[in-house]
Amino acid sequence: MPQKYILFLFTVSSLVLSASWGFGQNSIIDQIQKTQDSIVTVHADISSFYKTPGQKAAIDPKTGRMVLLRTLTKASYNRIGAGVIIHPTGVIVTNAHVVDKATEIKIILHDKTEAAAQGLRVVENPDMALLKIDPPYPVAAVGIANSDQIHLRDEIITVGNSTLLNQTVSGEGSKAWA
Repeated sequence: MPQKYILFLFTVSSLVLSASWGFGQNSIIDQIQKTQDSIVTVHADISSFYKTPGQKAAIDPKTGRMVLLRTLTKASYNRIGAGVIIHPTGVIVTNAHVVDKATEIKIILHDKTEAAAQGLRVVENPDMALLKIDPPYPVAAVGIANSDQIHLRDEIITVGNSTLLNQTVSGEGSKAWA
């Protein structure tokens, strides 16, 4: 019976996806290296306007009435996380907290190629989001695990990529627990 491993891809704080293979003669390292082309970096730009405190009064020259003026200020910040391509058409899964309320999402593929992404679905619990890019070339996808084939105490391999933990692999000897 071939040994099965579970591969978890993560960003800094939480789980994104699991995949399972029967490895046979291939080593774990060989399988991890094959999946690295599927791991992407997700850049999300979030912009919004907010009312600044205070207001000013002025006279409208057309009507002669007094009007109150409020200033709107634009606030912007970026979030960076990891994602993984789960379908060769360019569907990517990442953490919802990375892309939630993003006004622009950019994906950086393994070879540093950039592609604009659109959000397909954001699910806050369990912190998961689906994105879609138009791949500039055929992209590799990681297979999704069949939950009927994952068993208690299967090996777990964790692979990730973030600004804090660049291309990390861990989990040697770890076991899946219910």
